[in-house]
Amino acid sequence: MGLSLKDLVISLRAWKILLPSSFLIAINWSIYIFAVNIDRVIETAIGYYLNPLVTILFGVIFFKEKLTKVQMLAVALCFAGLLYFTVNYGSFPWISLGLALSFAAYGVFKKKGGYHPVLALTFENLITFIPAIIVLLIVARVTDDHAFANASHPHMLRTTLLLVLGGLVTAIPLLLFAWAANVVPLSWIGFLQYVSPTIALLLGVFLFDEPFTYAHIVCLILIWTGIALVTGEMFMKTRKTNN
Repeated sequence: MGLSLKDLVISLRAWKILLPSSFLIAINWSIYIFAVNIDRVIETAIGYYLNPLVTILFGVIFFKEKLTKVQMLAVALCFAGLLYFTVNYGSFPWISLGLALSFAAYGVFKKKGGYHPVLALTFENLITFIPAIIVLLIVARVTDDHAFANASHPHMLRTTLLLVLGGLVTAIPLLLFAWAANVVPLSWIGFLQYVSPTIALLLGVFLFDEPFTYAHIVCLILIWTGIALVTGEMFMKTRKTNN
């Protein structure tokens, strides 16, 4: 018989793993929401392009995994792209790095835990629920947002609906990802991870009219090259295994 939510709540090991993982995913979401609101969608795309490569690096650091020469080259290209962007764009890419590092670290804790995805995600949301309410109340008080205090206010009703829907469109992909990891080949999962940042990049450039500078282009070309190398190597290994 599998673990229940009650088993997780009374487990010291679960708290050691799911407490930090819950705050890591909260940090990741917060950075993303903040970036979107200050018109930095392109930088979020760079962050999520970086994430699989940072995950590879974390595999070496925390699980003693060995990097192939292709993977080492890909990671080097990734950091070269970030360095170029930092020097030429004139600002440190903290949004991109924050998103990549927080989600990769989240993956480390999820791997260490090995818990059922629905139970783990439920527990993580229970952990962050009270702190989230406290933060919302503090923000409402500091900004003197009367609409927030009045639940019947049209602005508050619309905001509440958007927040609820935002929670759904965040939770559902996480659950689907956890399910897909058990039934879909890893090479396909790795490839599909790049769909989301590609959509974000296209939205930032063509819908939100964000500046797409030469520094962005060079940074992305270096990252894309690294991604192509890693993805190509994964497909080659998959083909050899199947043959």
